Amino acid sequence: GDVNADGYDDVIFGVQYDDDETTSSDRTGAAYLVSGSATRYSGSYELGSYSSTSANYTAKLVGDDDYGYAGTSVASAGDVNADGYDDLLVSATKRDTLTGAVYLLYGPVSGLIELADVGGTVSGVVIEGDSTYAYMGSVVAGIGDFDYDGDDDFVVTAPKSYSASGVGHAYFIYGEPTAVEEAPLLSSLRTVVDFDGDGKEDVLFRGSTSNRIRLWLMNGPTITTSSYLSDLFQSTDYEYVGLGDFDGDAKTDILWRDLTTGELEIWFMSGITVASAATVSDVRDLSYALLQISDMNADGKTDILWEDSTGALDVWFMDGTTISSTLTFGVPASGLTLKGTGDFNADGYVDLLLLNETTSFMTIMRKFSSTIVSTTFTPYLGTDFTIVGLGDFNADGKADIVSRRTVFTPTAATRHGEIQLWFMNGASLSAKGYFGTLALPWSLAGIGDFDKDGTDDLFFRNTITQEQRMWEINSSTSRLLHIIAPVAYPNAADIITEKLADFDGDGDVDILMRDPLTFVVYNWQYENYSRTSVGYNGTTPMLTLFDMVD
Repeated sequence: GDVNADGYDDVIFGVQYDDDETTSSDRTGAAYLVSGSATRYSGSYELGSYSSTSANYTAKLVGDDDYGYAGTSVASAGDVNADGYDDLLVSATKRDTLTGAVYLLYGPVSGLIELADVGGTVSGVVIEGDSTYAYMGSVVAGIGDFDYDGDDDFVVTAPKSYSASGVGHAYFIYGEPTAVEEAPLLSSLRTVVDFDGDGKEDVLFRGSTSNRIRLWLMNGPTITTSSYLSDLFQSTDYEYVGLGDFDGDAKTDILWRDLTTGELEIWFMSGITVASAATVSDVRDLSYALLQISDMNADGKTDILWEDSTGALDVWFMDGTTISSTLTFGVPASGLTLKGTGDFNADGYVDLLLLNETTSFMTIMRKFSSTIVSTTFTPYLGTDFTIVGLGDFNADGKADIVSRRTVFTPTAATRHGEIQLWFMNGASLSAKGYFGTLALPWSLAGIGDFDKDGTDDLFFRNTITQEQRMWEINSSTSRLLHIIAPVAYPNAADIITEKLADFDGDGDVDILMRDPLTFVVYNWQYENYSRTSVGYNGTTPMLTLFDMVD
């Protein structure tokens, strides 16, 4: 692996009978890292005492226990923490009375390193055996990105961890990136994108390096009109915020924000034409974060959810550019993180779903009469589960929760990827169902009502084979599985599921996908879980500079 990220692979050697730098014949063991370079190695090299001026290697990793035999097995772990540097595995199988240990050292690595310092002054992790005579680390190996999460994984063996007679274990250890991209704020309050009011979903593209806008007016898989809007906001002083129907005319509008003053401006659309543009009646400076826009009081007009610098949350209920009223939630209790929005009690007003990442309990903040009530409900989510979606899965008009087991644990290895549905009644759980397991590379690509029965269904996609599965939810405990055969795409592994919407106005949910390498857009038409057609929508060169927004 490339431990120092210089473009050349490096080599690690294990010398289990080596000694430390102070005492001879103590068999602490050691490992030596030799860096690759443009110069070809030839001849013989002696691995001896470390000297920064004379050593023929980049690093010496010295064991921390006499007769611990560090270096019994060594390997590149790949990039376990996704920081751009490959990492190292070194085992000491007889450390601590033959219990053994494996040292994971995060790259880059150089100099004389005491393995006793790993996890302290040396960046890394020590994985210890669970019993005497376990011989943890008899074999260590990098296995690449085994679970398709973007960071590399590795395996270690302990041949006698179960009993001294020789029954052991192999442990698959999943890497985790040091920086995790923040998940988008979820919502069951969905926004229709229809610029001409014909009842068929349309598509907007925005320039990835500018604010230039291109619209596709759709009729199923056919683009009826493709046009650029006038370049009113080519300036980077304005930021595209999102889409919504702010005046309730059944035509989608475009919201912008001035990055200097924080002022909001709305383009009121009529097809591909900006019918008018006007600023919102009130201004909030840039210390306020605009979290989400959707219809939050069921009046057919899009509203705005804000967060200030203290964490306080409130809603502007909009009527065109006028703020007709507000709803103040205030600052959530300590430890709570906002995960999504929806109407959990069917009163017509938006509620907030929050999660305590430490205790794993979920909380609903909602309007009750003239006050805001926060209710924490049981059971808790579980630290190995993630909230992945919101929808209405029993047609009661109340938002429900989708969770997925995303953290691998050995005690639940066969349930990695498990899907749970939480059927909500306000801030109370009315039922909870376990609906099956789809591990990576399966991903939840969308939520929508595919069979027009009033209940949402789940759409999954295999990012490797391109197979699709739809789970038709028909009760709090059961679902029907619909398997959709894959289509042979030129760049199958790179295809992105952009949106689920009704593009032909027939009431069925369709699926829009995009190839980010060739910029081809695929529009899949569906009729009650069956794919009726696939449209291939253009490779206009200008779209290579555009991101699909909605």
